[in-house]
Amino acid sequence: LVGPRDPILRQHQAATEKYLSDLCLSVDEIGGQGLSPQWSDRVSLQAITGAASKAKERLRLREKREANLRLIKEEEYKAMGEVRHGERSNFDVFGCQRGKCESCDECKGYAQPLHMGLSSGPYAFLCANCGCSHSCHAEVVH
Repeated sequence: LVGPRDPILRQHQAATEKYLSDLCLSVDEIGGQGLSPQWSDRVSLQAITGAASKAKERLRLREKREANLRLIKEEEYKAMGEVRHGERSNFDVFGCQRGKCESCDECKGYAQPLHMGLSSGPYAFLCANCGCSHSCHAEVVH
């Protein structure tokens, strides 16, 4: 009878996933399929180093997008006051219709920030959904 082992394994798996998630990594990126308690013995240093450097880049990009979203919110509030979500256009400042972001997985479609024209500053070129540049979003061709 080995009943108590299952909760311990589930707890270990959850802790492993949280640890990797905090590093912006996934099990697949470090070459593991089902990580055992000795997972660090099975994963090569090269795989961990490569995955960690990719994770640092993703973390840097995430922080940049979050900063962009804060800037958009602040500038929109200065220019327009409170903004309701349904008021946004999917056309960029140049009149080009934009779709899904090719730079991140979170954004399903471009949303133009509300602004007072090109003189508003660089935030006018960013997506209000994800914070990425308008050029990172697929151009919708009719």
